[in-house]
Amino acid sequence: MAVVAALELDLLRAVRELRAALLAGSHPDTDSLLDALARVTGSAVMWWPGSDSQPPNQLGNDETLVVPVEKDGRQLGALVLTREHGPFGEAEELLAEHVAALLAILQAAAERQQQAADEGARHAARLAAGSLSETERQGMMALLAEYKGPTTVRLKEVAARAGVHPSALVQALAKLRAAGVLTAVSRGRRGVHVTVLNPWLLEELRPMVRRG
Repeated sequence: MAVVAALELDLLRAVRELRAALLAGSHPDTDSLLDALARVTGSAVMWWPGSDSQPPNQLGNDETLVVPVEKDGRQLGALVLTREHGPFGEAEELLAEHVAALLAILQAAAERQQQAADEGARHAARLAAGSLSETERQGMMALLAEYKGPTTVRLKEVAARAGVHPSALVQALAKLRAAGVLTAVSRGRRGVHVTVLNPWLLEELRPMVRRG
């Protein structure tokens, strides 16, 4: 019992340190916290992300404890603890709930960071698309209309489909390359190898061409 109590104190100390780090605005590694939970409970701990699929209530003959990870009434995932020996006690459930609460904070913070990154990327794509002339936008729309990944294109053929001069595509690629939203590398007679770096580029181009 003394060993278990010491391990529980170890986990609670880790919980307090993680909470303090979160309040300070840093981004600690939660692996050590999950490892501590596994050590205290003598179980395997699995993070089950998402709300679309349900985590298992039972894995084989193992004892299973499922703790939802929720934030503002929205389920972000679940902690799944499994072990071969004996059911989980109230103290272990409480410790798992502590960890789940902190994981919810971390997941919400990660979502906010991703949202901010997406907004930044979309703004960059909008500025890049806005720097093109209408003719350049038409040419780029023709080039990107069937884009599914890095590809080599012949600018004369694309320009003919778009009804613009090839120089419009050359200028557009130069501007977008300078804006950091794509790369364009000459392959000689084979054409130009284009890789879109910003996934919002086509979406920002499309309404601008329509407005034109």
